[in-house]
Amino acid sequence: MNLIQPNDDIPDAFDNTLWMSVLRSLSAYQMYRQHVHDRVNGEDVIDFLLRDLNFPRSTLHCIGELSQRTGKLPRNDLPLRSISHVQRLLTEIDIPALMKNGIHEFIDEVQIDLAEIHNQVARTWFAAQVESLEPVTQSQTQTTA
Repeated sequence: MNLIQPNDDIPDAFDNTLWMSVLRSLSAYQMYRQHVHDRVNGEDVIDFLLRDLNFPRSTLHCIGELSQRTGKLPRNDLPLRSISHVQRLLTEIDIPALMKNGIHEFIDEVQIDLAEIHNQVARTWFAAQVESLEPVTQSQTQTTA
């Protein structure tokens, strides 16, 4: 599987260079090389970036941290459900199948789920504060002046 299009005939050397660039852009290349003792390839890079619990910027690591912090807060039922959904999605995904069927669609799905977590957090703990911080309109400033 190459990074650009699944059916393109791109030489492995060029594909590996693209995956190395992805790792470098995330400051992940050195840690990847320390944890994955194989040449750089798409499946291992995707697995590392999505699920490596020792890499602080992996998606699963971040979601795990969010789960721990959210678990300590009151009224956490709805956000924790959304977080658990993403954790299951990431741990159960079959990386080789994902590479064949479309990594981009999966990443889109994860981003939508992360947006839902954001919405749950905002509604649960910040909704009252957001309403009290509504922008002041021009007519309100004229009446107070």
